[in-house]
Amino acid sequence: NQTNESATWNSSSTPSHNNDNVPSETPSANPNAIGNRRQRLRQKLQSQLQVEQLQKRRQQAGNAIKNFGSQLQKINLAKLIDQMEQDQGLADSLEQLNERMKEECERHEVRREAEARTL
Repeated sequence: NQTNESATWNSSSTPSHNNDNVPSETPSANPNAIGNRRQRLRQKLQSQLQVEQLQKRRQQAGNAIKNFGSQLQKINLAKLIDQMEQDQGLADSLEQLNERMKEECERHEVRREAEARTL
């Protein structure tokens, strides 16, 4: 490798234009090859940048969806709690009504017993 590199560069560190010392496959021998390589590298970098940007957008979208789901879950939880509070209020009312009815039944029983004794 070092001998090929030394063959492509002269002592002043500039590319040698002597075709006898430089194979035609090396980028320094063909200016079009250098341009093509630059273009491929530029395209590769742009592609990588686009992939990174897409991944970042996907992550942001995923975070937004998670955030939305979390907020929706909080709303659903709030509705559930509200419904449970209403159900508990109804249960308390029914329990009070049941107690009153029991007391009323006990009074009627006492009244029937008193009426039966008086006859």
